[in-house]
Amino acid sequence: MMSGPPSAPEWFLERELQVLGLFRDHRRRLRFLASSRCPADGGLLGAACKLPDGLWVWIAGSRMSPSASWDEFRSQYLDMLDESDWTDDTYEQAGEYADEQLREWGGRLQWDPAVMKVQLPASDDEQIMTWDRHSPQPRPGLTTHRTVTCGCRTHYMLPVLALVYAGIRVATGLARPGTWVRPVTFRPPDLPRQPREPGEDIYSVAPDGRFVIDLHER
Repeated sequence: MMSGPPSAPEWFLERELQVLGLFRDHRRRLRFLASSRCPADGGLLGAACKLPDGLWVWIAGSRMSPSASWDEFRSQYLDMLDESDWTDDTYEQAGEYADEQLREWGGRLQWDPAVMKVQLPASDDEQIMTWDRHSPQPRPGLTTHRTVTCGCRTHYMLPVLALVYAGIRVATGLARPGTWVRPVTFRPPDLPRQPREPGEDIYSVAPDGRFVIDLHER
């Protein structure tokens, strides 16, 4: 008996692997409608591209340092509790939780590059619909930013919503191809990059009032 056509989720996962391979192996041949690159070395952080089956957006992966990963897991544990309930035992338990999670993640938090398909809206009033591996069926809305890491080990917040919107504008003829979307740096380049002590907070406020997230390698 012949099997029927693959379901929508199976089709998407298969196509997702194809598009990931296309960006990995042939990105120099692709014509980007919009892209975001590392200001330091030009490394690609995200891109919107028109393929035969529609608009696709590629997002670079992310790789946090072991110390930053430990801080993130510890913060996750503490965030589950009310601050008024924090005690010395709580901090110890948070550290143990971070140690356990780090072992499961292989020593650091990291995410592979990802792609998502974007449905072009028929009008400005229509919601942006996207597909990704977590939602093979189209759904409205998308994340505004995502953490990405350049090959030079610099961390950025990729403006995903701005990148998608720029790609849509080019695809619908409202802008010219080649739109550049500026990534958001975690740490202002003029601040000293001193090593952090274990457990030191990665969040701080710069002298000019900007919120700083320090994820540099120790």
